[in-house]
Amino acid sequence: MGNKAFRHFSFSNFRLIILFCLSTVSCSSGLYESFLSERSSQIIKSANDQRQYQRILLSNNLDVLLISDPTTDKAAAALDLYVGSYQNPPQREGLAHFLEHMLFLGTKQYPQPDAYQTFISEHGGRHNASTGLEHTNYFFDVNADYLSDTLDRFAPFFTDPLFDENFVDRERNAVESEYQLKYKSDGRRQWDVLREIANPNHPLSKFNVGNLETLSDSEYSNVRDELIDFYDKYYSANLMKLAVLGKEPISELDAMVRKKFSSIENKQLDIQGYQSGYFKASELPIKVNMRPLKDNRELGLLFELPNLSPYWASKPANYLASMIGYEGRGSLLQALKEKGWANSLSAGLVMEDRSAGLFSIDIGLTPEGYKARNQILVELFSWINLIKNHGIESWRHHEYAAMGDIAFRYSEKQAPASYVTSIARRMHQYKGEELLRGPYVTEKFDGEIIRQLAERLTPTNMVAFMVSPDVEVAKDSKYYQTAYLSTPFDQNAVQKIASDKSILNLSLMGKNSFIPQSLNLIKTTSYSKPVLYSQTSGLRVWHFPNTEFSVPKSDISILLTSDKAISLAGLSKTNLYVAYVLDQLNDALYPALMAGLNYTISASKHGLLIEVGGYSDKQELLLQKLLSVLAAPTWDEGRFEVVKQQLIRDKKNSQRDYPFRQIISYLYSILDGRWMAVDQANELEQVDIRGLQRFASELFINIKGEVFVGGNHNSVSLERIIKHLDIIEFKNIDAANSVAKLGEYDSRRSLSVDHNDAVLIQYIQADSDNIEERAVTSLISQMISAPFYNNIRTQKQLGYVVSAFPFHINRVPGICMIAQSPVATASELHLEFNKFNQDFTKQVDQLSLEQLEKHKAALLVNLEKAPNNLSEYNALHLKSLNLGYESFDYRIQFANAIRALSIAQVQSGYHRLIIDKPRRLWVQTQDKGSINSQPDAQGLINQSYMFPN
Repeated sequence: MGNKAFRHFSFSNFRLIILFCLSTVSCSSGLYESFLSERSSQIIKSANDQRQYQRILLSNNLDVLLISDPTTDKAAAALDLYVGSYQNPPQREGLAHFLEHMLFLGTKQYPQPDAYQTFISEHGGRHNASTGLEHTNYFFDVNADYLSDTLDRFAPFFTDPLFDENFVDRERNAVESEYQLKYKSDGRRQWDVLREIANPNHPLSKFNVGNLETLSDSEYSNVRDELIDFYDKYYSANLMKLAVLGKEPISELDAMVRKKFSSIENKQLDIQGYQSGYFKASELPIKVNMRPLKDNRELGLLFELPNLSPYWASKPANYLASMIGYEGRGSLLQALKEKGWANSLSAGLVMEDRSAGLFSIDIGLTPEGYKARNQILVELFSWINLIKNHGIESWRHHEYAAMGDIAFRYSEKQAPASYVTSIARRMHQYKGEELLRGPYVTEKFDGEIIRQLAERLTPTNMVAFMVSPDVEVAKDSKYYQTAYLSTPFDQNAVQKIASDKSILNLSLMGKNSFIPQSLNLIKTTSYSKPVLYSQTSGLRVWHFPNTEFSVPKSDISILLTSDKAISLAGLSKTNLYVAYVLDQLNDALYPALMAGLNYTISASKHGLLIEVGGYSDKQELLLQKLLSVLAAPTWDEGRFEVVKQQLIRDKKNSQRDYPFRQIISYLYSILDGRWMAVDQANELEQVDIRGLQRFASELFINIKGEVFVGGNHNSVSLERIIKHLDIIEFKNIDAANSVAKLGEYDSRRSLSVDHNDAVLIQYIQADSDNIEERAVTSLISQMISAPFYNNIRTQKQLGYVVSAFPFHINRVPGICMIAQSPVATASELHLEFNKFNQDFTKQVDQLSLEQLEKHKAALLVNLEKAPNNLSEYNALHLKSLNLGYESFDYRIQFANAIRALSIAQVQSGYHRLIIDKPRRLWVQTQDKGSINSQPDAQGLINQSYMFPN
């Protein structure tokens, strides 16, 4: 559960967001009339899609998409309500979000507050919900055999919620905990400033999340009554879209849905668009100085655009975003990088509501770039003018359209829950036949509308955020106390930005050489598992030619193991080297990303991991360019220093991550030697360019390689891929992976975190690293997951982040229990965890065969489910390989071990691992006022589990 309006909000993330669950939607008064006339229209499917679809309208005007997939292991459903935080009453901010929480806590048919969650957990599923500005979305997935039973529990959310008064009082604490959890998130802090500078007559100005203050009762107002009033007013069938995916035939799904959802009331509600703009036009342009908590500097521009839903088939905002956000040679970003002024640039439509949209351009600045921000504004608008005058061309549109067509033709299955969630939201926008194809379509080239939108991207129309720790500020925002200053942009400065000439040499992108030319599938006998294609001194190559998903794609994974990265100094330098290489690759390989390819290089204490994915046709070209730079980058001291300082800032900024994430990172650093980011940052301060050059040459002296190629590559193309690796001299080296083995006693470590919330992790390590122990710990984790959440989160309201789950590191099994609390200290959480452990013993001791089989089935449905797509399939093989199962039968062995578990084994395992002689490590935030006098992490280690790499 969460308020999705903030999930990714950060100016640096604008390109990724279709943010705020905001909906590219339009709901005209004639929508249902036109929709009804198309009931018989066939939904256009990808040729790769074997599922059956039918869109129906129930008698109460509930719009439903039925998806039949006889092969699915998981069923799923999502209901999207076209109502969100925009509809919060002025005197009750956060009410829509609070209501979303409350629907999970009991209905007339299933009154127990944990009934829904427990049922889904016991049947291998998951559930959640999110509240955005105009949408509230509820979803679940579950073992496919239990779709009907789960819908029995899901549908009453929308007809018969209890709004139990006891849980109204308790659950507002959960909303407060969510608010406190993200109180120091720069994303939410930025949003709080945006809310305050927005037009007060526009609902964007409302506080969305809610907290104890906004949701408290008074002598004049009762929040439970207002929840019921809000529900009765807005939870109307005609504003809902429902997507249901199951293994049953369409006819059975139809009957199932009609029976369970036809009783939702249709209140015939019509929510009109908003007359006011996001900002008052008379106040534009606006300059906003904002001081972040992280050491970041950004220039973020927002421009209001009209509603673009009528142009869904031409997608003019996407065209502009691709042009402005281009990062290849000749681009604005490349030029700014060469000046040492910027590290990133993104552009795109970040939100669109019933009436309008916001287009964002964000530039991640260096400290020198922040000083040159006025000149950067000149360069940005020069870049936009270049695009407007010379870049709106039909051939560019044809490239985008071709990639959209290819992406739709070869679209692959997603996880069922993700799929129905996106589909339900999409149903508000697209008519019947275009529901699946609509997001991919770029059929029409409309140069005139693109120019009209570009004309709106001007200095006089902008809201400019200047984000830096050094900015002048004057006040704090109300809910997140963000220091900021909002002023009218000086008109002389605006005129200068508009009229000054560019000092950079900018040029538009040319034709994309990475667009795939051949989409043919290889001719091969399907392999049941990868084969060891070749083995030479220091290099093994695994091959898995596979076309069963009918996509011309492949995944290439190259693990380069080195003994140089295991120390703090070695890992820090390896990370810096990777950052420098990726920076250098960006301008040459950015077109590959636009053409459906992807690549990453990552560093760990083991060395380097290179991953290439996407369409197989041009993967060799991408890999060749990548390896040539990796082996011999061009060294430039100025660029090196910029990359180094940015990496140091990023590492130090990890201290501003959510507290629970910092504690999990600390746990990893203790158990398997993943050095903390802040330690790496301090080490990097000492590295100069010559030192990194020496290290890079040493890094490649002793390298062992493990290559996996899975998908649309035959032996001919595989040989070419192997040939590209000739630039690396491979050797057999001894490199072992290790995990700290804890003693049979409790150990405790604490970390100082700059946040008021307390965090506690209980990590319980298994007694051995065999597959049977992995099965025991996994089953115990499954058994305690829902009860632990219900006890700590729902009943005692100790925190928003509460979870219990298996925590396996390499081959070492374990169990993890975690809570982050704004109301309890770590010491108090420690008492609650111990009490839960003891109390749950009774349930374990009374475990029945029926309960055991239910929990086994919940584990197995996730373990044995068929992969949805090629990348998932390849990932399963890579996991086997990484765990040392070179027969690629890890899942089979694990499943067999789970099936073989007896009641006695589970009971003795719980007592042995958790109650009697646990190998347990408590990791927590330091209680305020205490002194951290715990022993060094190495003092906790009894010995190490050792594994060959």
